[in-house]
Amino acid sequence: MEKNLLSDALQSQKFSTSMYNMAAGECDDPQLRATLMNLLSEEHKIQNDIFTIMKNQGFYPIKAATNQQVLEARTQLENQ
Repeated sequence: MEKNLLSDALQSQKFSTSMYNMAAGECDDPQLRATLMNLLSEEHKIQNDIFTIMKNQGFYPIKAATNQQVLEARTQLENQ
């Protein structure tokens, strides 16, 4: 049950950060944009806190990337 609650919370945070990111990126008013950026930062922190809890409890297993995989991903992102 705890895993399901945390998964739901993480999905909600992913959605929230996505919406704040879009709003901030398309905001014309500097003060409102600054407010949205602050909220976005707070939402990212909450998202990371939930992710960390899930990872530490074994609910979100992470497989370490090899050096080659990291280099390939970096090259791919740089070429976009």
